[in-house]
Amino acid sequence: MFCPSCGAANADGLRFCPSCGKPLTAGATAGAPEGVQAPQGQVPPAGFPPSPGPPPPGGPGMPPAPPSGSGGRKPLLIALIVVCVLALVATAALAYVLVAGGDDPKPTPTPLAKATTTVPSASPSGSPSAGATLAPVATIAAAFGAHSETLGTMDTDGNGAVLETATGMSLGDIQWSPDGKLIAYQLRKDRYAWRSTLMVYDVAAGTAEPVSFGDITPKVVYGYTWTSDTEIVAAAFETLPKWRLRNGALYRCDLAGGSAEPLALADGAELEGVDPSASADGGRLTYCSYSPHSSTEVTESLQLFDAASGTVATVADATVYSDIDGRAFDRPLLSPDGTQIFTEQTGSDVGFGVTIYSTEGAKLASIDYLLFPGGAAWDRSGSGRLVFGGRKKERAATSVFVYDSGSNDFATAFKVDAGGRDGYGNILRDFAWSPDGEWIAYTVMSPRHDYMTDDLWIARTDGSGLTRVSRDAISPSWADAVVPGAQPGDM
Repeated sequence: MFCPSCGAANADGLRFCPSCGKPLTAGATAGAPEGVQAPQGQVPPAGFPPSPGPPPPGGPGMPPAPPSGSGGRKPLLIALIVVCVLALVATAALAYVLVAGGDDPKPTPTPLAKATTTVPSASPSGSPSAGATLAPVATIAAAFGAHSETLGTMDTDGNGAVLETATGMSLGDIQWSPDGKLIAYQLRKDRYAWRSTLMVYDVAAGTAEPVSFGDITPKVVYGYTWTSDTEIVAAAFETLPKWRLRNGALYRCDLAGGSAEPLALADGAELEGVDPSASADGGRLTYCSYSPHSSTEVTESLQLFDAASGTVATVADATVYSDIDGRAFDRPLLSPDGTQIFTEQTGSDVGFGVTIYSTEGAKLASIDYLLFPGGAAWDRSGSGRLVFGGRKKERAATSVFVYDSGSNDFATAFKVDAGGRDGYGNILRDFAWSPDGEWIAYTVMSPRHDYMTDDLWIARTDGSGLTRVSRDAISPSWADAVVPGAQPGDM
């Protein structure tokens, strides 16, 4: 049965379309809409995405675009059937690669290693099945769609699910909770995320709610981090900041109790800053803070909060100029063991690059000139590795780097094609590790989409098994999780 609103294929008996949420009325058709064709797939050469082509359909399991003739892209009817077959043939595969093209070969599944622990399973209704367990799958949550408007998941058993769609808004900064039961994300109310609401999706219940900040209602949240399975620390702005280099109030939000309180030192002094990042046990927290705004310059500080002692220490500081947008410690990331901090330098005033500090303030490693450093992610499996991307000059191939905290050294894992001469070419961002530390996910932001949405890729850390998961997806986050209602490819 096909939805009369969006053209998506649906199982018989459904009352609502999982793709667009609209009722499947008597007008729903039992045959394929006219003009539907199967988009062809391709397996990219190792290390390089294919050359940009016409905008292809969205990722598998995501809402299809309007039929040709309405200004959009063709529905995924036949492609979804192909994906379903591939999912049955290749279990434990996250490799149905959907791209447009006439003579490209069929997609080839690339098996991913499964996790070895167990988690509670869930019934299709979203209620946990009493006492039942399943071998868990590694599931990627991301924002799918041409405008990043849909929260969805794809797992290593070849199943996809649409969880939430925010029409007219975009989603981003997606993070699974440590136990894989909740997904936090930013609901962005404008293009550049100057206004946003921090949301949490309960996977078992199938519901999304705003995170409570107690007595305030933030206009924007500038960074957040999980500190336990049910606790988040976030930088909240009760009023919209007039410029970027300004502190927010750091709040500790208890999702289980629906309460929140300012993060404070032992003496009661409340902390302010942006971009918090926590160790795996939640005991240590790094963030950035700024001195009061002046007409020419601001001191930016990299701070470390210790929850046990209720104290904060300055790891490093730098001067940035208020008339040029740049940061010395952009998007700091604390290692899972709480001993090292990755930072980015962004902007002409501080220069581009990356630096890794010990929590005592020593510079452990750095790349002094690295254009467009593309986000980063620590491996939470315990290897002590970190992955990030960047390149030495404009329109050159971008390198995927792996940092080893044991040797304090960088290695180039593989390179990604520059993507032509338009704009700045391809830019990497949004890295994530699989739970077992064997795979990475990342996105390629390109001029093809006006740098608004990305291609989502997965690969092993040596570049092998390179597979494009979706042509329209950002902000992947990877966890051991079973999503109720997830279905093979065709939803």
